Amino acid sequence: MCNCKACETELKPSYSYCINCGYPACQSKSTEYIGNAFSSYNMTAVLFGCLLGAFVGFLARPSVMLVGQLPLDVVLTRGAMLTGLGRLLIPAARQSFNIMLSCSILGAVGGCVLSKVLVQKHASKP
Repeated sequence: MCNCKACETELKPSYSYCINCGYPACQSKSTEYIGNAFSSYNMTAVLFGCLLGAFVGFLARPSVMLVGQLPLDVVLTRGAMLTGLGRLLIPAARQSFNIMLSCSILGAVGGCVLSKVLVQKHASKP
């Protein structure tokens, strides 16, 4: 057993991080603390990346002959409310939605990676 150097919580030697504060457990003092800072940066960056990715995906949606790009409400509903001849646009609406979703996921992953890099740079500053 060992104690956390930040909050003095008793920890098992098998723990990598303190279960109370996130400080690296049972390691040398040279290890930097990135616990709660990572989670707040991470959530903000993931949300921003997700929204930015969705916006880029919406701009990158394919055009339909004689119609152009489909409006946002048609894309978000995947064409569920289209009637009559508009039902011919359902495959394009689904494809546009899938592109938006894919870009949103890629943006969230990019935001997560960016936040991790920024937090590590911040933690390594003296």
